[in-house]
Amino acid sequence: MRAYTRPSIEPQEFLDASGQPIPYGTRWAHLGGSPPVDTYSVDSHAERFAPLHTIATALIDHLAATYDVEVDENPALAEAALHPPLPGSIVRAVSFRPASAECAALLIVFTAFPSVRIYAGAFRTTAYPHCSCDACDETWQLVADDLEGEVLSIAAGGLAETIGRRRWLRWSYRRGQGIFVAMRQPVTTGLI
Repeated sequence: MRAYTRPSIEPQEFLDASGQPIPYGTRWAHLGGSPPVDTYSVDSHAERFAPLHTIATALIDHLAATYDVEVDENPALAEAALHPPLPGSIVRAVSFRPASAECAALLIVFTAFPSVRIYAGAFRTTAYPHCSCDACDETWQLVADDLEGEVLSIAAGGLAETIGRRRWLRWSYRRGQGIFVAMRQPVTTGLI
């Protein structure tokens, strides 16, 4: 089996309003790790996550060359996913269907943000970055570590999903939607 190697990414530098480089990942250390309230829900340099698209492309190439999978590239695949990205934000979507029915299917979706979403098995959905706001202060390198870890773990058979016993029917009413019935059935997904 061929080993995965992260592609080389050129260093990036982003400047704050005063023209100083932003030290993503340690930005709030001088404040004891507590970001200012006005940095929540603000994405001042979302483009810092652009390397995730390069990383995801390298993962796609690695999976296609290493595993016995059927590969399909079609942005419409993302529209049919559980909790799909917003319409118009899908840049690329690549699915992997393993030859063995015992293995989990995988869908890698690139969005314009730039971000990458992973859909695996029947229920697992993960977004990278997890949060891109200035307060969370994630670096693309740490997010890429998580992305690579999840994709490689799933490809190696590390996804576990369980669907519990149906519990009961529940009737509900939602304004504008009417009456509907839902099954109470616990679902668990995780990497092992």
